Amino acid sequence: MIRTNIQLLNPYADNIAKCKSFKDYLNIFFSKGRSSNYEKGSAGENFFDELCIKHSNITGFTATDFRPATPDEDYYEGIDTVGKSLKEINGVEEDAMRQDKFRNPYNPKEMIVADQVWRAAKKIITGEIKNGMVLLCTNLYDRQIDNETKNIFPWRVTRDNYEQTLKGNAEFFRNFAKRIEEETNKLQNQHSSIIDKSVKALVSYEDMDHQTLAVKHVLKNTNSFIQLPPGSGKTNIQRSVVATWFDDCRKQVYVAPTLDLLDQNFYTVALHCKTVGIDFSVAMICSRKTFSTNQGKKAFLNDDEIVYGTEYDLIESVLMDEKNTFIGITYNSYRKLIKMCKEHNIKFDRIADEVLEIIPGKELYKESKDADEEKSRWHNFADMSVINRSANFDAFEKVAKSDIGPGTNNKAVFGNKFTKSFADMIDLGTIVPLQLRIIKVKTNENSKHHKEWWNDEDKLNFNGLCKALDDLLSDSTFINKKMIAFMHNAPICNEFKQPIADYLQGKIDYVESIIAVTKDRTNLLQAYKEAKDAVLLNFAVLGKGIDDDSTPAVFIGRNMASVYGMHGIHRGCRSHNSEIRLVQKLHIKKPFGIAYVMVVEDDENNITEYEDLRAMLIMLYSIGWKDNVKIVKPAKPRTTKDIQSDLPESDPELIDWTVDPAIYDQMIISKDLYIDNQEDLIYDRMVEKLTSIDMDDDYFTQALKIVNESNT
Repeated sequence: MIRTNIQLLNPYADNIAKCKSFKDYLNIFFSKGRSSNYEKGSAGENFFDELCIKHSNITGFTATDFRPATPDEDYYEGIDTVGKSLKEINGVEEDAMRQDKFRNPYNPKEMIVADQVWRAAKKIITGEIKNGMVLLCTNLYDRQIDNETKNIFPWRVTRDNYEQTLKGNAEFFRNFAKRIEEETNKLQNQHSSIIDKSVKALVSYEDMDHQTLAVKHVLKNTNSFIQLPPGSGKTNIQRSVVATWFDDCRKQVYVAPTLDLLDQNFYTVALHCKTVGIDFSVAMICSRKTFSTNQGKKAFLNDDEIVYGTEYDLIESVLMDEKNTFIGITYNSYRKLIKMCKEHNIKFDRIADEVLEIIPGKELYKESKDADEEKSRWHNFADMSVINRSANFDAFEKVAKSDIGPGTNNKAVFGNKFTKSFADMIDLGTIVPLQLRIIKVKTNENSKHHKEWWNDEDKLNFNGLCKALDDLLSDSTFINKKMIAFMHNAPICNEFKQPIADYLQGKIDYVESIIAVTKDRTNLLQAYKEAKDAVLLNFAVLGKGIDDDSTPAVFIGRNMASVYGMHGIHRGCRSHNSEIRLVQKLHIKKPFGIAYVMVVEDDENNITEYEDLRAMLIMLYSIGWKDNVKIVKPAKPRTTKDIQSDLPESDPELIDWTVDPAIYDQMIISKDLYIDNQEDLIYDRMVEKLTSIDMDDDYFTQALKIVNESNT
């Protein structure tokens, strides 16, 4: 769903165009009963956008393209937007953040205190960002800001600064109103285009055999776990299930780990249900985007039908409503839904996507303080007391030592499993065989593009990404030169964007980065999908929640294989839509999926030289790829004519590195490590089962059975 808060201003555009002063503008949004808090918030954010664009001499802050936040996004991020600072900070021009506080100027007691900008203030106090890097914008006078806030935010623009500048400046407000109208029309056209394409695709789609079997499995079980590889059409299974479940349950809940995943899959399922004639309202519930719709047919597509509210208020209102409701919610907000359902004795059906995300487990990029939060989310998810039916989806599984522990083998939580292997999906033509391309890198390569503050890890990742892009650009196999890069930390994604663009010298037009706090991710992802050639850098975001069959390759940054390799590598393994059900040799648009993995050449005795390759291989063994993974060195690519040929010589002219002694050793080491880990897990589970047996006459019979099963 594409939204920005500039759309909320569209009804006021004519009045804004007539403004002759800042006071006239304020009157529009602070007249009694004229507008909601969300409209007031959007009035402020977009006004400050325009001010920074047109009057950067006042603010010392500018950007050519602002992406306005959703009305409640400030609650989540603590900052409103990012732009270029025109003033020097510690002697250097740096990108800066802007914190907007649009308040009621007609209340003489109105003040801004530090607590009201605490998230941004905390970043300064803890040293996460430098003092002076946040521009505080407010429509209040400077005297209405307390001294503590002034000390934290020495760089600020208040009503004093621009009231005189905008006095009688009708041109400013006319331009502002014109921008509101143009951007709103553009967004509405994007809405219509996406809806039309989605409806056509939904109407023309026909379920494949494995999808039909999966739907039947879900419908005959009150609780089920569907494990299917990426690209096998889990979303299409979900839409068929929800459409059927609506027959006898008013509340359908779609829970997913991220807003990106909800924006993609939740709306796909909702559009299908609308297309087949089901009447229901929609609610989206998460800290960054919380709204509901009161109407039925195209409710969630029309802005004038959207109702905003707090998470708790909105959850209560949609649960108490007698209408059919389709609720999209993130795992973090899900516990509030569970609590409310218990209070009101309301039950619902649940579709849970990417369920491994809810299982407690340490990730490399997470801090230890997240452990309690993970456990809390798991306990709420495992509470089945208010659930009628549940269908749980993921491409992989995570097995607990105990059958009642936090793992997909816990049938009480995840239900009976339906699965198809990677080999099955390759045979069906829905995914393509995986290819690892090893790129050898050194720290000092491409040094002219390096920043002086980059460490060796940053340099290795940059150089590896450059080599991967060079190889992709030279490969005539792929029509689309597109790559998703999984980087090693969040700040480096933005840092790499311009140097990568400079390195490419226009060979790829679209170079973008997305991290957790990136605004307007939906539009950026859509722009990436629509691009013919593109690079998308990310951290902790795109491992889940993006489907794009035009992406042939992914780059796995240093130490990211074990964290995002499992999901990230398969972004490049989806068959092109036009080639699904075709045998592999007939795949022209996308003959195989590529994952670029680095080997460090700087020091032959360096224990980390093959670290990423080992982590990737262990992960691949654990999910069943084994012998159908090709490990190659980029060389002369094959052509489309080669692919169409049935001759054995049509294999890509790539150097097989499995025969390289060093690479072969890593394959053996990785397989042994995987087997050892599996044996340890089997042994631990066997011991746990043995200790749970009662010491009665039947003890030895049960114990022998457990040992035999473990050996098998």
